Amino acid sequence: MATQSTQEPASKAGETQPATQQANNQSETTQTVTTQNTGKPAKSGGTARSEILAPQQHVLDFLRNCEDYEAEALRVVDIIATSEGNLSKVDTAKLRLLNNYLNAGLEGVDGNDRDKVQDLRLERAVKLMNLAAAFVVKAVSMQTSAAVMGFAAKASEVSNACKSLLSRANKQ
Repeated sequence: MATQSTQEPASKAGETQPATQQANNQSETTQTVTTQNTGKPAKSGGTARSEILAPQQHVLDFLRNCEDYEAEALRVVDIIATSEGNLSKVDTAKLRLLNNYLNAGLEGVDGNDRDKVQDLRLERAVKLMNLAAAFVVKAVSMQTSAAVMGFAAKASEVSNACKSLLSRANKQ
């Protein structure tokens, strides 16, 4: 991406420009940014992509390091925390997202081994709660953890995961 220099040379050696003139020069420079893909000047008043991404870079870094379904599951943990651990207040579509995360990595596990499936789901739930600990308020962290762990061990959810594993194994 090409940009003009933000510093203009002083009219005489050793002189500096007034602050308002420097601000005007920087404003003009921002408007002459060219886009990376086309090489054409960006629209007047537009913001360069690098200017947009810089403040949110930590979010992008986090998302790029997430495992399958992890970001969605963290959103659901936040919803559970907001509802003080009450799963009945969480939309079933959101709980499916959490379920996707808990079931990720079960490929190759024998669907007949219910205990193994449940153990793996609980391991994933513990990992998720460790990640969520950074943003879940202490006052509701125990309720949230209990809700997530309870959901991970819920007999009907474990049974569904086992059935799904068995159906996949039968298709192969």
